[in-house]
Amino acid sequence: MKSTLLQNNFALEIDSVNEVDAATISEWLYRYKVLVIKNVGFTYKDYYDFISSLGQPIRHVLQEFALPDYPDIIKISNFVDHQGQPEGVTDGGAYWHSDMSYKPITGIATALYSVRTQRQGGETHFIDLVDGLDELKCNTRLTDKITTLCQCDLDDVVITHIFGNRRKQTNPEASEQKLTSQQKADMQPVLHKMIQTHPCTGQKSLFAISGTAMFIPGVSAQDSLEILNELEDFIIENAQCYRHVYNPHDLVLWDNMSTLHRGYNIQPRYVKDDSRLLHRMNVMYHRKR
Repeated sequence: MKSTLLQNNFALEIDSVNEVDAATISEWLYRYKVLVIKNVGFTYKDYYDFISSLGQPIRHVLQEFALPDYPDIIKISNFVDHQGQPEGVTDGGAYWHSDMSYKPITGIATALYSVRTQRQGGETHFIDLVDGLDELKCNTRLTDKITTLCQCDLDDVVITHIFGNRRKQTNPEASEQKLTSQQKADMQPVLHKMIQTHPCTGQKSLFAISGTAMFIPGVSAQDSLEILNELEDFIIENAQCYRHVYNPHDLVLWDNMSTLHRGYNIQPRYVKDDSRLLHRMNVMYHRKR
């Protein structure tokens, strides 16, 4: 098996899973935050069993895009047929976010298995939030601004998370996955600390500062919006980024505790052979006792 580190302690690529057990895969995932596995020939069952070995599957709210017989696997696709019906979840992930940060639990990993690729675009970009925290701590102007506004230490800042995209508040054209009224009713705001300690490595990082991060309790809506947008802009500009271009049968896993990601150039396409299709699973990973 060959392995290649793609960034500085961020994003590891391996060319096979045949000689690697689940514990090693998990260790690499926590350490490098993004794991790219090339040339994986999975059936639906193979995929489900492999990802389930890394943690407890979490069913996505968008069950209308789940695979038959596999409700824990949903289709991510930008193909729209001639009747206007999408094949899967389309452009809801085209903004920076961390998956399922609207849930009260943390410690969630995401897997995307590439079934079909488009000729250009259809990428996933990742931001390293461990590096992002290091960069933030070097920016005393911004850290002082945050702590003064929140009236607490940086480690104690809490953010309210709600399903959606914060940028939609100021940009009506910003992408956001639509929910039914029942799906919205099932969602409740949750609180997460802005800085989290990883349950398996003990390493600190920023957590889910974009997307679902809507406001800071005790801070006005306008001040919350401005400081969270400023923080997100700074991290995106300064933290290291890995951009993944898919080949068929790539399997990409990432740790949502310590990354942001977005889909890039994933606008709707109307020619199936030039569109992307990925199968997504989420798991709450096993924690060290």
